[in-house]
Amino acid sequence: MIKYGELDSLITSELLEHLCDKEFCIAGFSRSGKNIITKSICSQLDRKFILTDDYMHLPWAEQSNALIADIIPGVVVEGVRVPHVLRKGLQENTYRPDVCIWCEIDWDSLEYCYRDTEDLDKIYQFNTGLQSVFDGWLMFNPPTEIIVLDTSFEVPQ
Repeated sequence: MIKYGELDSLITSELLEHLCDKEFCIAGFSRSGKNIITKSICSQLDRKFILTDDYMHLPWAEQSNALIADIIPGVVVEGVRVPHVLRKGLQENTYRPDVCIWCEIDWDSLEYCYRDTEDLDKIYQFNTGLQSVFDGWLMFNPPTEIIVLDTSFEVPQ
């Protein structure tokens, strides 16, 4: 388990070497460190990236299609919408990365990240739904390699 604020320690030279010539995306629960990890990996590999949060201005039903339309070779896709993009890409045979990095975070760490939020039930429901979409995609997509980064941390006292 990492210390709070030390997500960069998960990005090893072996991981970077493995990803350097692959198409990949980064997914995971909200506040699981996806953005920090994406920026660090892409900076070190000199890759551009797309943040799914940048598509939140579109209606929910249109976001996956718009994201897929903007994906070009070498560009990394990051965000909570990635499982939906993966599912849509599989259904329409339009997006199938070589690797998907899943940022896994335990509930204690996630709760700490949302310590200023009053309605944790909505956070749990959202992330549970996200996990269901990702798991559903996994059942039908064996060729994509999954790399799990455990972004859980020692919760500060």
